[in-house]
Amino acid sequence: MAPDHVVLPAEENTRADEEWPVAEQYRIAPGDASSAPAAPPPRETVVLTQDRRTTPRRFPPPVGPGVLLAIAGAVAALILIALLVRLGGDDATTEPPTTVTTPTGSGTTTPSSAGKFTLVEVKGLPVVRARDQLEKAGLRVKVEHSPSNRPRDEVLTQSPEAKANVARGDLIVLVVSSGKKPKPTSTPVTVPGVVGLSASDAVVAIRDAGLEAKIHLVESSEPAGTVLRQSPAEGADTTRGSMIRLDVAKSRPAPPVRIDVPDVVGGTLADARRQLRFLGLTATVVQVHSEEPAGTVVRQSPRSGAEVRRGASVRLQVSTGPQTMDVPDVTGLDEDAARSELEGAGFEVRVVDQETTDPAEDGVVLAQEPAGGTATEARVVTLTVGRLA
Repeated sequence: MAPDHVVLPAEENTRADEEWPVAEQYRIAPGDASSAPAAPPPRETVVLTQDRRTTPRRFPPPVGPGVLLAIAGAVAALILIALLVRLGGDDATTEPPTTVTTPTGSGTTTPSSAGKFTLVEVKGLPVVRARDQLEKAGLRVKVEHSPSNRPRDEVLTQSPEAKANVARGDLIVLVVSSGKKPKPTSTPVTVPGVVGLSASDAVVAIRDAGLEAKIHLVESSEPAGTVLRQSPAEGADTTRGSMIRLDVAKSRPAPPVRIDVPDVVGGTLADARRQLRFLGLTATVVQVHSEEPAGTVVRQSPRSGAEVRRGASVRLQVSTGPQTMDVPDVTGLDEDAARSELEGAGFEVRVVDQETTDPAEDGVVLAQEPAGGTATEARVVTLTVGRLA
């Protein structure tokens, strides 16, 4: 329930009349002097009496400029949201052009395919500037450092290369110069003297000094394993890890032993091997056909009495026995034809005449020994040829 009286400070009377939206309901009618109190003195509190009579209300009710501005702002906001939603739906599948700053300025690259655009060249730029350009284009950047003669923090390479098609979120690897490698500082090392030491002791002394040893064997009358020379010489200054050459004596080879080759021809292979092995020689065996019994040495090389070095090999030809051959059957042939066939088969021919009274047997082979069609080790075939009496 509203209070019957409202007390306001006197200095706010005019402001209430101008800004209060419902000031008409509390304003006193000019001709109603009976209900109006006497005029208060300046700067005193004014008491207004609310008129309880029903006053017709106006529709729409009067509003001030502040409310109108608020309503207009809300309507404008709703229209703006609707436009943004419509624009977002139309362009949902379209990637906006990407602006990438090139080393010489700035430019815009249009996507070559859905979500793709051309990668710019950042090689040669400072890494800070290159990273900034790539990240502004929506790319991820990984930096790796490598020693180089180029200025420190300069981009040496990029992967992918420039002009490649990339998409937002792709990783770009930049290899950045970390500057020149510092030159190692080495402390000079004095070469120790090892001449006259054994090779093993010399190597230990050189390694203890922070150096490496390389051994070369040379013939010398000094005891084997003795260091004869070194390079660099004792007392020289060199760097740690340098190689020191050591010339080390090796034993001279013993003079070769000369051996006379024994005569083993005519003996068995087993006896020949036994003799050669006793003298420090070896045997090389070759099988050959011979009239000698199988297993007999028929030839040797070097010959008997020749001088050879210990360990040399002697070539031995060993018989496999006489070679058997099939004898052609030439009976019934004339003498010349039979002789030609036998000699062509590797046989010698011997002819024995036999008198005959049959003219058809004159000059014809009547018999042969060995008989035709047999295998024999003999090399001579005897033919019996008929002779007309």
